[in-house]
Amino acid sequence: MSVPAGLKEWWRAAMVPLLVWLIVVTVGTGVLLWQQESSRQAVAQRYDDGVNALGTYMTATVAELLLRERAQAEAVLTDPVVQARDFNLVVGGLGVASALLLDSQGRALQNYPATPSLIGQDLAVRYQHLRTALAGTPVVSQVVPNAARGILVVAFAVPFDTTSGRRVFSGAIPIRASPLAAYFSIALSLEGAAVQLVDTSGSIAAATDVFDITRPTLAATNSALAAALTREPDGRYRDGGEWWKYSSVAVAGTPWRLSATVREDVLFASLADNEIAGRAALAGAALVGLIVVVVVGRARVGRRDLLLSERRFRKVFDGSRVGMLLVDLQGRFLRVNPAACQIFGRSEEELAGRPIADFTYPDDLGLGAGQVRECLAGRIDGFDLDKRFMRADGQVVEAAVTTAVLRDETDRPIYFATQIIDTTERRALDRERERHQEEIARHAEELQDANTHLADVMAMLSHDVRQPLAKIVGLGGLLREEWGPFPSTPSSTTCSG
Repeated sequence: MSVPAGLKEWWRAAMVPLLVWLIVVTVGTGVLLWQQESSRQAVAQRYDDGVNALGTYMTATVAELLLRERAQAEAVLTDPVVQARDFNLVVGGLGVASALLLDSQGRALQNYPATPSLIGQDLAVRYQHLRTALAGTPVVSQVVPNAARGILVVAFAVPFDTTSGRRVFSGAIPIRASPLAAYFSIALSLEGAAVQLVDTSGSIAAATDVFDITRPTLAATNSALAAALTREPDGRYRDGGEWWKYSSVAVAGTPWRLSATVREDVLFASLADNEIAGRAALAGAALVGLIVVVVVGRARVGRRDLLLSERRFRKVFDGSRVGMLLVDLQGRFLRVNPAACQIFGRSEEELAGRPIADFTYPDDLGLGAGQVRECLAGRIDGFDLDKRFMRADGQVVEAAVTTAVLRDETDRPIYFATQIIDTTERRALDRERERHQEEIARHAEELQDANTHLADVMAMLSHDVRQPLAKIVGLGGLLREEWGPFPSTPSSTTCSG
C-alpha cells in the first residue's frame, strides 16, 4: 500500500517538530510524574512523622503513668498496713480499671475491684511483669488476663520501697474500650485510618477498631498488615483490591509496637485534584503541541511549496521572452525581467523605482488610466491595450500590453503584473503588407479599367465591321442569283487505258 505523496511531504516537514514535541512531552510527563511522586512522598513522610509523633507520645504517656503510679504509691501506700480506703483513693486518682498492691514476696495486699480471695496469694508467680517489678524495674506488661476476673488488660507495674520492704503497685487498663483508642482516632483523623498497639506476642493491646474476637491478634484482624510488618516497618501493601499505606514505630519502655494504616486514596485525597489537573494540563499542552506540530508541518510544507513556486515563478519570469514587470499602484517599477529591459533599452537598476510614464511615448500618455481606476475599484481584474514606449536610444517601441491587478488575502490591490510584447516589427510588417495590398488594389483597379476600355473597343469594332460585311454578303448573293451557276472546274484528269 503506497503512502500518498502529500503525507510523505508532511511527514518530512513535521519530523523535526514532532521529535521536539515528543521530547518535550516525555520530559513534561517525567517532570509531572516526578513532582506528583514527590508530593506523594511528602504526604507519606508527614504520615510517617505523625505515626512517629504518636509513638513518641505513647512513650511519654507510659513514662508519665509509671511516674504518677510511683509517686502516688510512695505518698499513700507506704504504711505497714494499707487501708482499702487509701488504696482505692490511689486507684481512683490514676483512673485505672484494676489494680494490685504486692508485698516483697509477691503476695497481694490489696486489689481492685475488691476480690478478698486474692488477698495473701502469691500473684508474682503468675505474671512476668510483676516479677520484673519486684526485681526493681518499672515495667509494662503484654496483654494478660487480670487476676480478679480474667479480663484482658495491659498493666503498668512500679516498685517502691517502704519501711516494710519493697512493694509493687500495678494498675491495669482493659484492651477493650481502652482510653488510648479515643486518642488514636483524634491523632490520625484520616477517614478509615486504623491504629493499633501490638505486643511482642502479636496480641493487640489497644486499637481504634472494635474487637469481635476474645483475644485479638494482628494476624487474625489484619493478616495483610501483619505480613507486611514482618518485612518492613513501613511501606504499602495490597488488601481487598486496594493499596494501603502503613507505618509503625516501637514504643520505648514497653513491649509494644504502634502501627497505623490507611487507604492510599484517602491519604492522597488532597493531591487527587492537583494530580488530575496536572495530568489534564499536560494532556492539553500535549494536544496543543501536537496541533502546533501539525500546523508547523503544514506551514513548512507550505513554505516549501511557496519556495518552489517562487523558484518556478523566478525561472519563468526571468527566462521569459515576453517582457514581464511588476509595478506598484502608483505605476512605479518594482521588478523587471531581462526581456522587458531589452524592450526599454535600459537595465533593471535604471528602471527600478521609476514610473512607467517616464518611458511612455508622449502621445500615449494617459492610455489605460481609466482601466487602472476600474481595477483599483474592483470592477475589473485586468485589461489589454496597445501602447508605444521610448527606448533609451530614442527608438519608438510598439507593444501589446496585458495588465492584471494582484490582491492580498483581504482582496485589497497591492500591485500590477504586466506583460509587454514588442510588436514593432510585426506592426511594421502589417503596415508594409497593407501598403502592398493597397498597391495591388490600385493595380487591380487599373487593370479593371483597361479591361473595360478593351471591351468597349471590341464592341465598337464588332458594330463597325459587322455592317459592311453584311452588305458584301448580300451583294454576293445577288450576283450569284443573276449570273447563274459558274462552270465547275475539273478537279483532276482521268486517264483511261
